Amino acid sequence: MSLSVPTLPRPAAENPATRTQPARAARRAAPDWLPVIGWFVDDGLRHTRINVVPLGNTLDPNERFATTLKFFRGGEQPVHTFLSEPFAGDQVFRYDSAALRQAIGGSTFEGLVEITARSLDNPPSYFPWIDSWLEFSADDGSLSGSVPGFVFKGGTTKRVMSGKWQHWPGVAADAAFCTSMLLLNYHPRPTPVRFDLLAPSGRCLSSETLSLPARLPHTFELEQVIRGAPDLLRPEGGFGSLRIWSAYKVPGFVLMRHRATGVVSSFDHTVPFAGAPID
Repeated sequence: MSLSVPTLPRPAAENPATRTQPARAARRAAPDWLPVIGWFVDDGLRHTRINVVPLGNTLDPNERFATTLKFFRGGEQPVHTFLSEPFAGDQVFRYDSAALRQAIGGSTFEGLVEITARSLDNPPSYFPWIDSWLEFSADDGSLSGSVPGFVFKGGTTKRVMSGKWQHWPGVAADAAFCTSMLLLNYHPRPTPVRFDLLAPSGRCLSSETLSLPARLPHTFELEQVIRGAPDLLRPEGGFGSLRIWSAYKVPGFVLMRHRATGVVSSFDHTVPFAGAPID
């Protein structure tokens, strides 16, 4: 006796391209307040004061804020960390450089400060950092200025520190004025940097590729890194423009100083932009 077994239909071959994938859970990192970076100096003559101003982030005078300050001088770990007491939204938190000198037991300090201010009552919104400014002064009157802290990371539609190129439209190298460049290397590695000096006619001189030490500020004298700077600018009034390239993003400042008095008459941050410049 024979039995016939009906042939079962074969399952259709599975196409990996059409395979149903389980829905992935949406991942959203919790937003956090972003730090800002600044130059911080106190050498007995020059002094710094930090000002954290919450009124740019809140309309509620009773909203509570706090600030964490980390001070770096070359190492990956801060030499000192300060945590403020809570303060109200209509108050300005201030920290003077004399307090740091007392905390670390040193007579001088020049380095970087990381300022992370946050609301204790609300999460960050489209403006995820607290407005923070640094004031600089000198006992002999040679330095007086106020500049904002730099935001390194994204988080808003405004791209801050978005490129490796920075520009400053006015530098001096003549008999009356000289120029220096202050760069803040917040990265935990040395950063190559180059300076291009442009005369109004378009003539250009460039420095060698130099190096910024890790986690430190560094000041470059224009006439030392570009030896022919006065000769380049003298026929055109002694003024030109500066372009700064760095391998990593670094905040930059330009200081113009009166040679006879030593007074810094111009102190401002450079303008960063994305991509290589158009020559």
